[in-house]
Amino acid sequence: IKDPNFTTQILDITNSNTVTTTNIIFDGNEVISSGALIEARNSTLNLNEGTTITKNNNRGRYYVEFSKSGALGGGLFIWQSNLNINGATITYNKTSAQSGVWSHGAGISMPRGILNLNSGTISYNENVGTIENQVGSGISFDRGTFIMNGGVISNNKILKYGGGIFITTAEVDTVMIMNGGSIQNNTVTGSTDGWRGGGIYANREQGATSSTTVYIKNGIIENNIAPSDPNTFASSGAQIIDQR
Repeated sequence: IKDPNFTTQILDITNSNTVTTTNIIFDGNEVISSGALIEARNSTLNLNEGTTITKNNNRGRYYVEFSKSGALGGGLFIWQSNLNINGATITYNKTSAQSGVWSHGAGISMPRGILNLNSGTISYNENVGTIENQVGSGISFDRGTFIMNGGVISNNKILKYGGGIFITTAEVDTVMIMNGGSIQNNTVTGSTDGWRGGGIYANREQGATSSTTVYIKNGIIENNIAPSDPNTFASSGAQIIDQR
């Protein structure tokens, strides 16, 4: 549990290390922080049964990876790494950037890498505030492969785009394959008609040379809320292909 005077990440994983967690709670204690609760770069993180990542409030900082400021990841910031979720719970985390250009992934922000969600729960995470570039309260994922074999993504909230999941690309193809699990009861809270994708928002950045494709093979996507396209939305050349 974070001391009120400790404002950075509890775990910082780098240099091709592999870390596996089981039966442990990482509690951010609602401390106003500069960064996610756990961060990994060029490494592998396995979050197994009994792992809980909760109550972190990322207000933002400068990210050398992008040479810009913002808030990326309330619970987790994963850069160019492998993330395997096997029964963990990521809940009640926030991003609420006070300045900069981003407020991404109150639960998980993951640029570049491979994400396997096999089981577990990502719920009640929230992107707070009105910063313009606010996406993916449960998960913000780009430039890599995201395979969802199971798990629950539910009751996450965001003002604009992607209450459950925001997935996008720039210069590297991004693919999501949903083989199972559920994406339910996530909310885009804003009232503007163009704010979409309570469940999944798939995007392709303007001028991108790569593609974003979501394949839905099995699982449940329902009861999500947004002013437009509440369950799924694909924009700017992205594709959502429902194969159920």
